[in-house]
Amino acid sequence: MHGIKLQDNTRYVRIKNVEIKNTKIGVLITSCHDCPETTPSVDNHNELIKLKIHNSTSHGIYVETSHNLLEESEIYNN
Repeated sequence: MHGIKLQDNTRYVRIKNVEIKNTKIGVLITSCHDCPETTPSVDNHNELIKLKIHNSTSHGIYVETSHNLLEESEIYNN
């Protein structure tokens, strides 16, 4: 189970003031794996602000995309 999952090149999402705990992956942001190879890559511009992510069994945050912001967050014990 993931705390928050943004997939297939989700863009312009702001997540702010959230606590995520006891998950496999706290935040997962993935590119488009099922898109045709001719699909251009995009800059995602997602924002993760003032998050508290802890006690995940795999990763606190896993990001495959570009131009994302992580700011003022606590990430520990993952």
